[in-house]
Amino acid sequence: MPSPRSEAVPRSLDQTEQQQPKTPEQQQPKTADLKNSVTTVMLMGLNIVSVVSIVILNKKIFSQDVKFSFPNILMAFHFIVTAIGVYVYQKAGGFPLPETSPGIKTTLPIACYQVLSVMFVNYSLVYNSVGLYQVLKLANIPVLCVMEFFWKGISYPLAIKLSLSLLVAGIGVTTVTDVSVNQWGLIHGMLATVTTGALQIQVKDISKGMTSQQSCYYVAPLSACIFSAISLVTDNWVLFMNFTYTPVATLLLLCSGFAAFLINFTLFVIVGKTSPVTYQVVGHIKTILVIICGFLFFAAPVHMRNVVGMAVAMAGVIWYTREKLKPKEPENGP
Repeated sequence: MPSPRSEAVPRSLDQTEQQQPKTPEQQQPKTADLKNSVTTVMLMGLNIVSVVSIVILNKKIFSQDVKFSFPNILMAFHFIVTAIGVYVYQKAGGFPLPETSPGIKTTLPIACYQVLSVMFVNYSLVYNSVGLYQVLKLANIPVLCVMEFFWKGISYPLAIKLSLSLLVAGIGVTTVTDVSVNQWGLIHGMLATVTTGALQIQVKDISKGMTSQQSCYYVAPLSACIFSAISLVTDNWVLFMNFTYTPVATLLLLCSGFAAFLINFTLFVIVGKTSPVTYQVVGHIKTILVIICGFLFFAAPVHMRNVVGMAVAMAGVIWYTREKLKPKEPENGP
């Protein structure tokens, strides 16, 4: 009688393949995916740090400690740094240029809307507290929806309207209870939301056929030129030429310019590599961190109603995002 050990046990083809070691070619896709995921996470972290940093840096630059009261010159500097950085990145093989270069009729409108948006956003930062500045930026969503309704005839379901109502209520509570609210701050904050909405609507129509990298490559130099021209009228160049560049002021300005480039650089990479859910979550993290940093670094007074208003506004944003990301028919909403 043969021993059980002497009997050959047939192995299935799947078992045989599973026990065979994988070749380097088979392991390469998994390694590439892991490397790509790590790179994306690092870029997301860099974007969050850059956005939070530039808000804190610019608020410090405009403060009484540094007294750099030339916001449009600073924005021109930001776009010059961005234009140079994107140019170097493109020449290093970061992205290809389109076969046909877009004309001035395509790029100039984008640059104009971008300049107006950034200009009012920065004046909002000058006149408002960091917390109120960030909460007013949340108003971009409902304002954009209203603009699209009258401009494009786009309507939204009831759930989205309710989430936006919650967002507006939170902004209202925060605005009323923030002791630093002033007339100019609110005016510039509201103008920032309107011009940002117009920018987003127009970019959808104007920049068709260009990637975000290509758009930045062509638009950043124009924005730098426009900001430089505006600064000749709005900023005091006599005081600017006599400004004392202390080591602290110089370091803050250089860091602000570098942060501006990183924001633009990481933004288009994140948009191309992640899902809408991930990008929205990153946006919420930045909002929360900026508000917290306003309390920590600028000794902004903390009032319970103010905190409740911010929490309600953020709840509205998260609800809105959840509704927009539900599987449904494609739509042109923000």
